[in-house]
Amino acid sequence: MLSREPSLTPAQIRTRLRLTADRISGVCFDEASGWGRLNAYRALTETATKNSTAAAVQQYRDLRTKYYGGQSYDFSEPALVAMATPLINANKPDDAIALLQLNAEFYPKSSATYAALGQAYARKNDTANAVKSYEKAVELDPNNQIAKRQLEQLKAK
Repeated sequence: MLSREPSLTPAQIRTRLRLTADRISGVCFDEASGWGRLNAYRALTETATKNSTAAAVQQYRDLRTKYYGGQSYDFSEPALVAMATPLINANKPDDAIALLQLNAEFYPKSSATYAALGQAYARKNDTANAVKSYEKAVELDPNNQIAKRQLEQLKAK
């Protein structure tokens, strides 16, 4: 945090840690786990809101490089999909696409990522890329009925 925002006070750092962490124990803070496991979704959402999606993408890359494999942040496959979905619904497909492309880079076998990419491209009226994304989602998971339905609807247009 301090490397990005050196002017933060100790109180501001504590507040951010408290607001972006998932509790490990039943209390807000304890000596063993501190504020808990930092939630990448919350941290990235805060960065995207205060700065930009591009800044959140860079923050994810930085955090993943530094902390992947440790217990500090949750870098699970659904985290960026969960962050992108509200952006699609808020008609911000370019922001969603940036996050989903990042997720596809780290999870290239994620049918859910490609299905969400299809949804984002469709929202952007980019039918060609929407079809490609849904096709990839179905290729990765032939049982993804939602992606199959969306693909059929797009091809019927």
